[in-house]
Amino acid sequence: MKILYFLIISLIVLSVGTLFFILSSSPLTNNQNPTKNTDAEKNYFTGIAVNDNSNIVYVADFMGKNILVLDGQTNKTLNIIPINGNPWAVSVNPVTNKIYVINRNSQIAVSIIDGSTDKVVNEIDVRDMGTQPPEMSFNPMRTQEKYYKIEPMEVAVNPNTNKIYVSDWNYPDGGITVIDGSQDKVIDKILGLGGPSYGIVVNPRTNKIYVDSFQSVLGKPYNVTVINGETDKIMTNITIGVGNGDASTNPQGLRISPIALNPTTNLVYAYYRTSITGNDFDSIMVINGTNNRIIDKIPISVNGIAVNPRTNTVYATISGENSMVGSFDIAIIDGKNDTIIDHLKSDNVVFDVAVNPTSDSVYVTSNSPKNSVSIYDFRR
Repeated sequence: MKILYFLIISLIVLSVGTLFFILSSSPLTNNQNPTKNTDAEKNYFTGIAVNDNSNIVYVADFMGKNILVLDGQTNKTLNIIPINGNPWAVSVNPVTNKIYVINRNSQIAVSIIDGSTDKVVNEIDVRDMGTQPPEMSFNPMRTQEKYYKIEPMEVAVNPNTNKIYVSDWNYPDGGITVIDGSQDKVIDKILGLGGPSYGIVVNPRTNKIYVDSFQSVLGKPYNVTVINGETDKIMTNITIGVGNGDASTNPQGLRISPIALNPTTNLVYAYYRTSITGNDFDSIMVINGTNNRIIDKIPISVNGIAVNPRTNTVYATISGENSMVGSFDIAIIDGKNDTIIDHLKSDNVVFDVAVNPTSDSVYVTSNSPKNSVSIYDFRR
Protein backbone atom coordinates (compact mmCIF):
# COMPACT_ATOMS: atom_id res chain seq x y z
CA MET A 1 0.00 0.00 0.00
CA LYS A 2 1.48 3.26 -1.07
CA ILE A 3 -0.50 5.33 1.37
CA LEU A 4 -0.18 4.05 4.93
CA TYR A 5 -0.39 7.12 7.07
CA PHE A 6 -4.08 7.93 6.98
CA LEU A 7 -6.55 7.48 9.80
CA ILE A 8 -10.08 6.49 8.97
CA ILE A 9 -12.78 8.03 11.09
CA SER A 10 -16.31 6.77 10.73
CA LEU A 11 -19.32 8.75 11.82
CA ILE A 12 -21.96 6.67 13.54
CA VAL A 13 -25.24 8.47 13.80
CA LEU A 14 -26.97 7.69 17.09
CA SER A 15 -29.63 10.39 17.41
CA VAL A 16 -30.60 13.83 16.20
CA GLY A 17 -27.55 16.09 16.37
CA THR A 18 -25.31 13.43 17.93
CA LEU A 19 -22.44 11.57 16.29
CA PHE A 20 -20.13 8.96 17.74
CA PHE A 21 -16.56 8.61 16.47
CA ILE A 22 -14.33 5.60 16.33
CA LEU A 23 -10.74 5.40 15.10
CA SER A 24 -10.62 2.27 13.03
CA SER A 25 -8.96 0.53 10.12
CA SER A 26 -12.28 0.63 8.29
CA PRO A 27 -15.45 2.71 8.63
CA LEU A 28 -18.17 1.43 10.94
CA THR A 29 -21.87 2.16 10.67
CA ASN A 30 -25.00 1.83 12.74
CA ASN A 31 -28.67 1.04 12.16
CA GLN A 32 -29.90 4.23 13.74
CA ASN A 33 -30.77 7.31 11.76
CA PRO A 34 -29.76 10.95 11.81
CA THR A 35 -33.33 12.23 11.88
CA LYS A 36 -36.48 11.61 13.87
CA ASN A 37 -37.61 9.01 11.35
CA THR A 38 -37.66 5.46 12.70
CA ASP A 39 -37.80 3.77 9.32
CA ALA A 40 -34.29 3.32 7.94
CA GLU A 41 -35.61 3.56 4.39
CA LYS A 42 -36.61 7.16 5.06
CA ASN A 43 -32.95 8.18 5.02
CA TYR A 44 -30.74 8.17 1.97
CA PHE A 45 -27.44 10.08 1.94
CA THR A 46 -26.44 11.42 -1.47
CA GLY A 47 -24.51 14.65 -2.20
CA ILE A 48 -21.83 16.16 0.01
CA ALA A 49 -19.87 19.43 -0.08
CA VAL A 50 -17.29 21.27 2.04
CA ASN A 51 -16.84 24.96 2.78
CA ASP A 52 -13.05 25.29 2.62
CA ASN A 53 -13.07 28.56 4.54
CA SER A 54 -15.16 27.43 7.51
CA ASN A 55 -14.31 23.71 7.34
CA ILE A 56 -18.01 22.87 7.57
CA VAL A 57 -19.40 19.84 5.73
CA TYR A 58 -22.92 19.62 4.29
CA VAL A 59 -24.61 16.29 3.58
CA ALA A 60 -27.83 15.79 1.60
CA ASP A 61 -30.31 13.33 3.11
CA PHE A 62 -32.54 12.68 0.11
CA MET A 63 -35.39 10.76 1.75
CA GLY A 64 -35.01 12.31 5.20
CA LYS A 65 -35.46 15.78 3.63
CA ASN A 66 -32.60 17.26 5.64
CA ILE A 67 -29.15 18.75 5.29
CA LEU A 68 -26.69 17.49 7.91
CA VAL A 69 -24.13 20.07 9.06
CA LEU A 70 -20.83 18.60 10.28
CA ASP A 71 -17.82 20.28 11.87
CA GLY A 72 -14.81 19.30 9.78
CA GLN A 73 -12.45 19.98 12.66
CA THR A 74 -14.16 18.04 15.46
CA ASN A 75 -16.21 15.68 13.27
CA LYS A 76 -19.35 16.45 15.25
CA THR A 77 -22.85 17.14 14.03
CA LEU A 78 -23.57 20.83 14.40
CA ASN A 79 -27.08 20.96 13.02
CA ILE A 80 -29.75 19.23 10.96
CA ILE A 81 -31.57 21.60 8.60
CA PRO A 82 -35.05 20.58 7.35
CA ILE A 83 -35.54 21.15 3.63
CA ASN A 84 -38.78 21.70 1.75
CA GLY A 85 -37.92 19.07 -0.84
CA ASN A 86 -35.76 16.02 -1.45
CA PRO A 87 -32.09 17.11 -1.24
CA TRP A 88 -29.96 15.35 -3.80
CA ALA A 89 -26.93 17.55 -4.45
CA VAL A 90 -25.23 20.39 -2.58
CA SER A 91 -22.63 23.05 -3.34
CA VAL A 92 -21.11 25.91 -1.35
CA ASN A 93 -20.07 29.46 -2.13
CA PRO A 94 -17.27 29.99 0.44
CA VAL A 95 -17.20 33.74 -0.24
CA THR A 96 -20.88 34.43 0.54
CA ASN A 97 -21.21 31.43 2.89
CA LYS A 98 -24.35 30.29 1.10
CA ILE A 99 -25.20 26.66 0.49
CA TYR A 100 -27.18 25.64 -2.58
CA VAL A 101 -29.26 22.47 -2.31
CA ILE A 102 -30.76 20.74 -5.34
CA ASN A 103 -34.04 18.92 -4.73
CA ARG A 104 -35.20 16.12 -7.01
CA ASN A 105 -38.85 15.20 -7.58
CA SER A 106 -39.86 18.29 -5.61
CA GLN A 107 -41.84 21.47 -6.11
CA ILE A 108 -38.88 23.41 -4.70
CA ALA A 109 -35.99 22.99 -7.11
CA VAL A 110 -33.29 24.87 -5.17
CA SER A 111 -33.06 25.57 -1.44
CA ILE A 112 -30.60 28.27 -0.35
CA ILE A 113 -29.10 28.15 3.15
CA ASP A 114 -27.27 30.90 5.04
CA GLY A 115 -24.19 29.17 6.43
CA SER A 116 -23.91 31.61 9.33
CA THR A 117 -27.36 30.77 10.69
CA ASP A 118 -28.08 27.35 9.15
CA LYS A 119 -31.43 28.68 8.01
CA VAL A 120 -33.10 28.35 4.61
CA VAL A 121 -33.22 31.96 3.40
CA ASN A 122 -34.59 31.47 -0.09
CA GLU A 123 -36.17 28.91 -2.39
CA ILE A 124 -36.51 28.64 -6.15
CA ASP A 125 -39.66 26.94 -7.39
CA VAL A 126 -39.31 24.46 -10.22
CA ARG A 127 -41.74 26.60 -12.21
CA ASP A 128 -39.20 29.43 -12.14
CA MET A 129 -36.45 27.27 -13.61
CA GLY A 130 -35.63 27.87 -17.24
CA THR A 131 -37.34 29.99 -19.84
CA GLN A 132 -40.69 28.19 -19.94
CA PRO A 133 -43.01 26.68 -17.33
CA PRO A 134 -42.44 22.95 -16.88
CA GLU A 135 -44.81 20.50 -18.48
CA MET A 136 -46.70 17.89 -16.52
CA SER A 137 -47.08 14.48 -18.12
CA PHE A 138 -47.51 10.81 -17.30
CA ASN A 139 -44.44 8.60 -17.55
CA PRO A 140 -44.67 4.91 -16.63
CA MET A 141 -40.91 4.81 -16.05
CA ARG A 142 -41.23 7.11 -13.06
CA THR A 143 -42.39 6.22 -9.57
CA GLN A 144 -44.91 9.07 -9.50
CA GLU A 145 -47.74 9.51 -11.99
CA LYS A 146 -46.86 13.07 -12.86
CA TYR A 147 -43.53 14.84 -12.94
CA TYR A 148 -42.05 18.14 -13.95
CA LYS A 149 -40.34 18.19 -17.30
CA ILE A 150 -37.60 20.20 -15.63
CA GLU A 151 -35.68 18.09 -13.16
CA PRO A 152 -32.59 19.68 -11.56
CA MET A 153 -29.77 17.25 -10.83
CA GLU A 154 -26.44 18.86 -9.84
CA VAL A 155 -25.13 22.33 -8.94
CA ALA A 156 -21.85 24.22 -9.27
CA VAL A 157 -20.85 27.65 -7.94
CA ASN A 158 -18.40 30.23 -9.26
CA PRO A 159 -17.44 32.21 -6.14
CA ASN A 160 -15.69 34.88 -8.24
CA THR A 161 -18.80 35.81 -10.23
CA ASN A 162 -21.37 34.64 -7.66
CA LYS A 163 -23.23 32.72 -10.34
CA ILE A 164 -24.74 29.32 -9.70
CA TYR A 165 -25.23 26.71 -12.42
CA VAL A 166 -27.85 23.96 -12.10
CA SER A 167 -27.91 21.00 -14.47
CA ASP A 168 -31.33 19.87 -15.65
CA TRP A 169 -32.05 16.33 -16.82
CA ASN A 170 -35.00 17.53 -18.95
CA TYR A 171 -34.83 14.50 -21.21
CA PRO A 172 -33.65 14.33 -23.96
CA ASP A 173 -31.85 17.63 -24.58
CA GLY A 174 -30.79 18.75 -21.13
CA GLY A 175 -30.20 22.33 -20.04
CA ILE A 176 -28.48 24.57 -17.52
CA THR A 177 -30.24 27.09 -15.30
CA VAL A 178 -28.15 30.12 -14.29
CA ILE A 179 -28.84 31.79 -10.93
CA ASP A 180 -27.62 35.18 -9.71
CA GLY A 181 -26.27 34.52 -6.22
CA SER A 182 -26.68 38.12 -5.10
CA GLN A 183 -30.45 37.99 -5.59
CA ASP A 184 -30.99 34.22 -5.72
CA LYS A 185 -32.92 34.67 -8.94
CA VAL A 186 -32.86 32.75 -12.20
CA ILE A 187 -31.23 34.95 -14.83
CA ASP A 188 -30.59 32.64 -17.78
CA LYS A 189 -31.12 29.22 -19.32
CA ILE A 190 -28.56 27.42 -21.47
CA LEU A 191 -30.13 24.91 -23.86
CA GLY A 192 -28.99 22.66 -26.68
CA LEU A 193 -26.50 20.49 -24.80
CA GLY A 194 -27.55 17.51 -26.88
CA GLY A 195 -28.26 15.13 -24.03
CA PRO A 196 -29.59 14.92 -20.47
CA SER A 197 -27.23 17.04 -18.38
CA TYR A 198 -25.98 15.74 -15.06
CA GLY A 199 -22.49 16.42 -13.70
CA ILE A 200 -21.47 20.08 -13.69
CA VAL A 201 -18.34 21.88 -12.48
CA VAL A 202 -16.88 25.39 -12.66
CA ASN A 203 -13.30 26.55 -13.03
CA PRO A 204 -13.36 29.97 -11.30
CA ARG A 205 -9.92 30.83 -12.67
CA THR A 206 -10.94 30.52 -16.32
CA ASN A 207 -14.68 31.17 -15.79
CA LYS A 208 -15.60 28.07 -17.75
CA ILE A 209 -18.35 25.60 -16.93
CA TYR A 210 -18.17 21.92 -17.86
CA VAL A 211 -21.24 19.68 -18.11
CA ASP A 212 -21.19 15.89 -18.39
CA SER A 213 -24.31 14.54 -20.10
CA PHE A 214 -25.48 10.94 -20.24
CA GLN A 215 -26.23 10.14 -23.88
CA SER A 216 -28.48 7.10 -24.30
CA VAL A 217 -29.28 7.36 -28.03
CA LEU A 218 -27.43 4.68 -29.96
CA GLY A 219 -24.46 6.09 -31.86
CA LYS A 220 -25.12 9.70 -30.84
CA PRO A 221 -22.10 11.64 -29.50
CA TYR A 222 -21.70 11.59 -25.72
CA ASN A 223 -20.32 15.06 -24.95
CA VAL A 224 -18.85 17.22 -22.27
CA THR A 225 -20.15 20.71 -22.98
CA VAL A 226 -17.91 23.74 -22.33
CA ILE A 227 -19.70 26.98 -21.45
CA ASN A 228 -18.32 30.53 -21.31
CA GLY A 229 -19.20 31.88 -17.87
CA GLU A 230 -19.07 35.49 -19.03
CA THR A 231 -21.66 35.08 -21.78
CA ASP A 232 -23.31 31.83 -20.61
CA LYS A 233 -23.00 30.53 -24.14
CA ILE A 234 -21.85 27.11 -25.30
CA MET A 235 -18.26 27.30 -26.54
CA THR A 236 -17.75 23.74 -27.73
CA ASN A 237 -18.62 20.10 -27.17
CA ILE A 238 -15.95 17.55 -26.38
CA THR A 239 -16.98 14.08 -27.54
CA ILE A 240 -15.91 11.48 -24.99
CA GLY A 241 -17.86 8.52 -26.40
CA VAL A 242 -21.12 7.49 -28.03
CA GLY A 243 -24.53 6.48 -26.75
CA ASN A 244 -25.25 2.76 -26.42
CA GLY A 245 -28.96 2.76 -27.22
CA ASP A 246 -30.26 2.49 -23.69
CA ALA A 247 -33.12 4.90 -24.27
CA SER A 248 -34.74 5.01 -20.85
CA THR A 249 -35.98 8.44 -19.78
CA ASN A 250 -35.60 7.67 -16.08
CA PRO A 251 -32.61 9.45 -14.49
CA GLN A 252 -32.02 6.94 -11.72
CA GLY A 253 -29.01 7.14 -9.43
CA LEU A 254 -27.23 4.48 -11.46
CA ARG A 255 -27.29 6.77 -14.46
CA ILE A 256 -25.25 9.55 -12.90
CA SER A 257 -22.32 11.05 -14.78
CA PRO A 258 -20.14 12.92 -12.27
CA ILE A 259 -17.46 15.42 -13.20
CA ALA A 260 -14.66 17.15 -11.28
CA LEU A 261 -11.91 19.66 -11.98
CA ASN A 262 -8.48 20.66 -10.76
CA PRO A 263 -8.24 24.47 -11.14
CA THR A 264 -4.48 24.36 -10.58
CA THR A 265 -3.69 21.97 -13.43
CA ASN A 266 -6.79 22.97 -15.45
CA LEU A 267 -7.65 19.29 -15.95
CA VAL A 268 -11.25 18.07 -16.09
CA TYR A 269 -12.26 14.56 -14.98
CA ALA A 270 -15.48 13.54 -16.75
CA TYR A 271 -17.14 10.17 -16.32
CA TYR A 272 -18.15 8.30 -19.46
CA ARG A 273 -20.83 5.79 -18.48
CA THR A 274 -21.54 3.32 -21.25
CA SER A 275 -24.62 1.68 -19.73
CA ILE A 276 -27.16 1.88 -16.91
CA THR A 277 -25.34 -0.59 -14.69
CA GLY A 278 -21.80 0.32 -15.65
CA ASN A 279 -19.27 -2.10 -17.11
CA ASP A 280 -15.61 -2.62 -17.90
CA PHE A 281 -15.73 0.00 -20.67
CA ASP A 282 -16.67 2.84 -18.32
CA SER A 283 -13.90 5.40 -17.77
CA ILE A 284 -12.99 8.73 -16.29
CA MET A 285 -11.91 10.82 -19.26
CA VAL A 286 -9.15 13.34 -18.52
CA ILE A 287 -9.57 16.57 -20.47
CA ASN A 288 -7.08 19.40 -20.91
CA GLY A 289 -9.10 22.53 -20.12
CA THR A 290 -6.74 24.71 -22.16
CA ASN A 291 -7.27 23.06 -25.54
CA ASN A 292 -10.37 20.95 -24.72
CA ARG A 293 -8.67 17.72 -25.75
CA ILE A 294 -8.83 14.31 -24.12
CA ILE A 295 -5.35 13.47 -22.88
CA ASP A 296 -5.97 10.27 -20.94
CA LYS A 297 -8.62 7.90 -19.59
CA ILE A 298 -8.87 5.95 -16.35
CA PRO A 299 -10.82 2.66 -16.74
CA ILE A 300 -13.18 2.60 -13.75
CA SER A 301 -16.91 2.73 -12.90
CA VAL A 302 -17.69 5.47 -10.41
CA ASN A 303 -20.50 7.29 -8.60
CA GLY A 304 -18.62 10.42 -7.51
CA ILE A 305 -15.35 12.24 -8.20
CA ALA A 306 -13.50 14.86 -6.15
CA VAL A 307 -10.09 16.50 -6.50
CA ASN A 308 -7.59 17.79 -3.96
CA PRO A 309 -5.75 20.48 -5.97
CA ARG A 310 -3.15 20.94 -3.27
CA THR A 311 -1.91 17.36 -3.53
CA ASN A 312 -3.07 16.78 -7.13
CA THR A 313 -4.98 13.71 -6.00
CA VAL A 314 -8.30 12.48 -7.40
CA TYR A 315 -10.75 10.45 -5.32
CA ALA A 316 -13.47 8.37 -7.01
CA THR A 317 -16.19 6.32 -5.32
CA ILE A 318 -16.37 3.01 -7.15
CA SER A 319 -19.65 1.64 -8.53
CA GLY A 320 -20.84 -1.22 -10.68
CA GLU A 321 -20.83 -4.98 -10.28
CA ASN A 322 -18.12 -5.34 -12.89
CA SER A 323 -15.58 -3.09 -11.19
CA MET A 324 -12.42 -4.98 -10.24
CA VAL A 325 -12.44 -3.87 -6.61
CA GLY A 326 -16.13 -3.52 -5.83
CA SER A 327 -18.54 -0.77 -4.85
CA PHE A 328 -17.30 -0.54 -1.25
CA ASP A 329 -14.08 1.30 -2.10
CA ILE A 330 -12.76 4.73 -3.02
CA ALA A 331 -10.04 4.82 -5.65
CA ILE A 332 -7.05 7.10 -5.00
CA ILE A 333 -5.73 8.44 -8.31
CA ASP A 334 -2.41 10.22 -8.82
CA GLY A 335 -3.19 13.34 -10.85
CA LYS A 336 0.32 13.42 -12.29
CA ASN A 337 0.01 10.20 -14.27
CA ASP A 338 -3.72 9.33 -13.95
CA THR A 339 -2.91 6.04 -12.22
CA ILE A 340 -4.89 4.38 -9.44
CA ILE A 341 -2.35 4.07 -6.63
CA ASP A 342 -4.47 2.82 -3.76
CA HIS A 343 -7.98 2.33 -2.36
CA LEU A 344 -9.81 3.48 0.74
CA LYS A 345 -12.09 0.88 2.29
CA SER A 346 -15.71 1.27 3.36
CA ASP A 347 -18.21 -1.08 4.98
CA ASN A 348 -21.01 0.36 2.84
CA VAL A 349 -21.72 1.03 -0.80
CA VAL A 350 -20.09 4.41 -1.41
CA PHE A 351 -21.86 7.21 -3.24
CA ASP A 352 -20.53 10.77 -3.31
CA VAL A 353 -17.16 12.19 -2.24
CA ALA A 354 -15.84 15.63 -1.23
CA VAL A 355 -12.40 16.94 -0.26
CA ASN A 356 -11.21 19.75 1.98
CA PRO A 357 -7.83 20.75 0.50
CA THR A 358 -7.03 22.79 3.60
CA SER A 359 -7.08 19.77 5.91
CA ASP A 360 -6.68 17.10 3.18
CA SER A 361 -9.69 15.30 4.68
CA VAL A 362 -11.89 13.17 2.42
CA TYR A 363 -15.62 12.79 3.08
CA VAL A 364 -17.71 9.96 1.61
CA THR A 365 -21.46 9.32 1.77
CA SER A 366 -22.92 5.82 1.85
CA ASN A 367 -26.53 4.70 1.80
CA SER A 368 -26.48 0.91 1.49
CA PRO A 369 -26.81 -1.20 3.51
CA LYS A 370 -26.34 1.53 6.15
CA ASN A 371 -26.46 5.31 5.89
CA SER A 372 -23.15 6.83 6.94
CA VAL A 373 -20.64 9.60 6.38
CA SER A 374 -17.04 8.37 6.51
CA ILE A 375 -14.09 10.70 7.09
CA TYR A 376 -10.63 9.73 5.88
CA ASP A 377 -8.14 11.90 7.67
CA PHE A 378 -4.86 12.52 5.86
CA ARG A 379 -3.59 15.21 8.22
CA ARG A 380 -0.04 14.56 9.41
